[in-house]
Amino acid sequence: MIEEFTSDNELYTGLYKRLFSLFGISKKDEYQFIYDEFLEHLKLDCTKLVEKHFDPTKKGKLHLYKIEVFKKIFMQHLDVPAWHDKIMRPHKCPETIRRLRNYKLEKIKENYEN
Repeated sequence: MIEEFTSDNELYTGLYKRLFSLFGISKKDEYQFIYDEFLEHLKLDCTKLVEKHFDPTKKGKLHLYKIEVFKKIFMQHLDVPAWHDKIMRPHKCPETIRRLRNYKLEKIKENYEN
């Protein structure tokens, strides 16, 4: 069933959550920053592709087109080793581990200063 969304943000966020669930990707709270970054990256790429390739004479199908483009982009990004590792195995991805460590240090520093 296709739901009506009031904005592209709601549409893409809903699709993102469903795709995570569909692929059995478990999110860990400490890595939420990487999941958020991934979603923003996907939304930006999707918006660019829709603007570039959608035929404006087919306005009634824009919603379906956005859904298909988002799913395709999601899959393509998971095939890229860098994104795959960040999303599927963040605890083993050196970049994500480093960024998490820096984030935690910043939080400690903020709490110490207060």
